[in-house]
Amino acid sequence: MKGISQALKSADDVKAVAAELQRNARSNLFYCLWVFMYESGLRISDVLKLKYEDVEGQSHLKVKQEKTGNVVRPKVTAAMLSVVAQRKAEQAAMPVKTAFIFSKGDLRSKGHAVTRNTVFTEFGKMGRRAGFSNVGCHTPRKSRGRVMFDAGVAIETIAHFLGQTDPRSTMYYIGSGRAGRFNRGVFFRMVINMKGLIVLTLALLPALATAGQITMVNPQEEQTESGKTLCTYHNSIYLFTYVIKGKCPYAKTFNTEDSEE
Repeated sequence: MKGISQALKSADDVKAVAAELQRNARSNLFYCLWVFMYESGLRISDVLKLKYEDVEGQSHLKVKQEKTGNVVRPKVTAAMLSVVAQRKAEQAAMPVKTAFIFSKGDLRSKGHAVTRNTVFTEFGKMGRRAGFSNVGCHTPRKSRGRVMFDAGVAIETIAHFLGQTDPRSTMYYIGSGRAGRFNRGVFFRMVINMKGLIVLTLALLPALATAGQITMVNPQEEQTESGKTLCTYHNSIYLFTYVIKGKCPYAKTFNTEDSEE
């Protein structure tokens, strides 16, 4: 869907966007955030709340997901520790001291974490430079799931890693179950073992192509650097961002699994 964060299809694609973000001479914030999100598989709303004490000296994070209330415990990897150290070094030279890892630490930010809309704009801009459209706040997380799946990781394991309860929704979320495409490997990974019998449940197949939808209204509008309009639709459960030329539509229908929350 146009304007919705999409999963990149390979680790090389993820690295290409990371390389563009790393070229930002003003700050390492967005590069570090991209790497951290890919490594941890966390949502943007959960990552922006993280403080140094949540990561340093820990073997695993303990994060209660804002969207679902589920607790996830992603492993703290060497790459995550590296970007956290890079953030700490950069922030040490900034005028505002902050405990938030992903704060600019300047006077304008007042020590608060960077906003989701700012991340969306920067990820999208660098994604286009790398040759990809619809790169947004959820792209690192979705891409990690997609790369894991293409490497042969079971969809149930990926769903658990992302903090999702329904592997069928995870298939759609990572872009491997769209448009009713039949994938034999996916099918046999969705086999259910019940009382020692292997039951191939054909009823699962249509669900891969169907996701819940919701119509959102009355968006907030913000102009991007390219002159387009960033439309933000949200309620207490879902948040969607959508880029368009001109005025945002008052009402727009989204797939619930594309929520940026």
